[in-house]
Amino acid sequence: MIDLEAIEVRASKASCGPWESRVSRSTRWPVYIATNDGGLGLGFFAPADAQFIAHARQDVPALISEVRRLRELIQEVIEHDETTAWGQNKLAAALAGRGG
Repeated sequence: MIDLEAIEVRASKASCGPWESRVSRSTRWPVYIATNDGGLGLGFFAPADAQFIAHARQDVPALISEVRRLRELIQEVIEHDETTAWGQNKLAAALAGRGG
């Protein structure tokens, strides 16, 4: 199963967002920069990679939130829904990360 707590800790320690991708004047490769807190992270990346890195600052916390919401929903269905035992087992397996 994905360790959401570890991912959240890493995300919370990163420079505040939003981050943005800018093109270096000296090369054709973008440089990503964390601008909100004055931090600066430089790296030379292909444009698509730079966009991915820049958007990760907002995307990762949003994904963590969505996974938690869905896990809670699955757990609620398991505990309160009167589905078949087969359905409850499938949901329990999905919640445990086994797919089912």
